Amino acid sequence: MGLLYSNYEANPITNNNISVNAVSGTLSKTFRKSYFITCEFGSTLAKGIFNKEKPNLAYKDSYYVQHKGTEIVVLQTMLCGENRILAEVINKTDYDEMFEKLGDK
Repeated sequence: MGLLYSNYEANPITNNNISVNAVSGTLSKTFRKSYFITCEFGSTLAKGIFNKEKPNLAYKDSYYVQHKGTEIVVLQTMLCGENRILAEVINKTDYDEMFEKLGDK
């Protein structure tokens, strides 16, 4: 048996200093057509998402190229780590359509 294992058996209650860089909350999916995006703070995508006038997907990555310029509604955001952002978004057309249906009832 190694030294670490035998020490653990001899003293199962230890004073470990564990540093965890975690978020203090949970994001859960709000709407059926919403989706999550992650990006670095200050990136082109982040600037598009947090555009005050017209939030959009301004990104050059191959996945988002087909959606480039799509207007979105930001539902929730969370800062993860030092400079990563996790955002729940929905396309503006889907968001508006959902509330139009509610107005018809």
